Amino acid sequence: MRQGQESLPENSGSSAKATMQTEQSQPADWHWIEAEENDTAFNEIEGEATVVLPDQSTSLTAAAVAPRQLPAERSDDTVIASLAERQLTIHPGGSGILRVTLLNNGNRAARFRLQTESELKAEWIDPLDQSILLQPGESSVLEITIHPPRSSAARAGEYPLSIYVAAAEYAGRYSELHGAVTITAFRDLAVGTVQLQSPTVNAFRRSVRLSVPLSNLGNAPTTVQLSGYEQGRRYLYRFATDVEHAGQQPTLHLEPGQSLFVHALVRPVRRAWVGAQPRQLRPALLFQISEEVRAPRAAVFSLYDLPFFGIWTLAGLAAAAMLMMIGL
Repeated sequence: MRQGQESLPENSGSSAKATMQTEQSQPADWHWIEAEENDTAFNEIEGEATVVLPDQSTSLTAAAVAPRQLPAERSDDTVIASLAERQLTIHPGGSGILRVTLLNNGNRAARFRLQTESELKAEWIDPLDQSILLQPGESSVLEITIHPPRSSAARAGEYPLSIYVAAAEYAGRYSELHGAVTITAFRDLAVGTVQLQSPTVNAFRRSVRLSVPLSNLGNAPTTVQLSGYEQGRRYLYRFATDVEHAGQQPTLHLEPGQSLFVHALVRPVRRAWVGAQPRQLRPALLFQISEEVRAPRAAVFSLYDLPFFGIWTLAGLAAAAMLMMIGL
């Protein structure tokens, strides 16, 4: 459908490919796909979506996960190092601790230096580099805290980690340890303010065209189901897609941190025929994350239905009728 067209096509059912498109750059050959109404309850906020963060714990979270194949380690009989646990699972926004036990098994005092290398960002590892002075036969435990943020930057998945321990006093001697950190997935969707080309429907404009910014704030790929909601009245909701697959509900696929505009047409089915003032309508677009069961995010907005016969139209018709009667 082209930008100037107001009528709704007859296509129904499709999956939508997530692309960065604005209302101005929307392709002219996009398909318009009708979505069923959704009666799911949601929390209403004027003009924008309700963004509800999942329950989360900010306490230390570090649990063993299923073993994975780790690289071979290197052990030294003088610069001795060992890990209490080699695999951690951490929820974004929380933290986990790796404990490294060091033993100076040599015959002189030495400063053991511990260095950590990982695909994790350096700012999530505290400390990245540390050292401690150990006397002959002395042992100590150093801690490495891993704290990925609750953001799309901390992408869900498994990250290998290597720890190297050496001492300048024992040249050529070192131990090499390996582990893995798994960051769990969380999903969060931000729905911005509805952008309307015109908030009114009338005898000549039966539907309104709108755009809604949508962002995946989670750290895992997310599928979003698109639908419409309204209390008591009936609307037709149709969403713009750049592909057409009949018989499917409109959906979007968003990568972590990805943002796009959702384009839609909304048409009231039950119109006001007679009235003195425009009637305010309250439709809403719903965005349901497929991977979770809680209430969808909602973009609620206002439309104004101009009656077919307003007070001035009725007055004009009455005046015309009176003139015709007088003329007779």
